[in-house]
Amino acid sequence: MREYTFTIILDGIAELTQGLETALFEAGCDDALLWKSKGKIGLDFTRSANAKKEANQSAIKDIRRAGIRQAAMV
Repeated sequence: MREYTFTIILDGIAELTQGLETALFEAGCDDALLWKSKGKIGLDFTRSANAKKEANQSAIKDIRRAGIRQAAMV
């Protein structure tokens, strides 16, 4: 396995809250740094996987498990 670093922007999320952070952590995004800048909220991931596509797809799946449906890769 390799480690892949990438960013995902959360669309439709206006505020960075403790509830959001907790939901993402509990959904499996414990390998990401949650941030807010210039009105955008995103996650910087460092995720282990066999391929970058697999890392990206598993991160999106975890974000959706946290109840967030709109996310975009950067």
